[in-house]
Amino acid sequence: MCLNQQKEEEITQLYSIRLREKRTHLTYDDRLTIEKLFMDNYKKPKKDRLNQSDIAERIGVHRSTISRELKRGHYIKYDTTLAPMDAYCADLAQKDYDRKATAKGPTLKIGKNHELERDLEKEICEHKRSPYSALEKVKDKKSYKKRKIEQKKLPPS
Repeated sequence: MCLNQQKEEEITQLYSIRLREKRTHLTYDDRLTIEKLFMDNYKKPKKDRLNQSDIAERIGVHRSTISRELKRGHYIKYDTTLAPMDAYCADLAQKDYDRKATAKGPTLKIGKNHELERDLEKEICEHKRSPYSALEKVKDKKSYKKRKIEQKKLPPS
């Protein structure tokens, strides 16, 4: 086997190009791979460094995904001479992703009926009632009649 072919095989084993399905989120392992590739770049001479497109190709995503991901996990790191340098942290990026994922999901069944929301909150918090009991209590008020709530639509307590 030729020396160049052997080197190519070693490189592809080290950095295999993954095929991914479209519209899949980055996993924590993907983020760790990005972190390793990003940090290894600082150790290389400038001409041998990977750009964002190369990293994206190795992970199997679009280059804009890598750009957004690097922004998500970006922080400033100081080397031994206290010179600032850009760095990427997979843990920081994963925490940000998890925090933003909590905002997903359906909207509240109450809708924009803030008066009903206040009435229910008052009954539950101040009068120490269960959600079911609070709902029964506010059924006579006009705020409830604007938008009726079925018992099964309430979140489990």
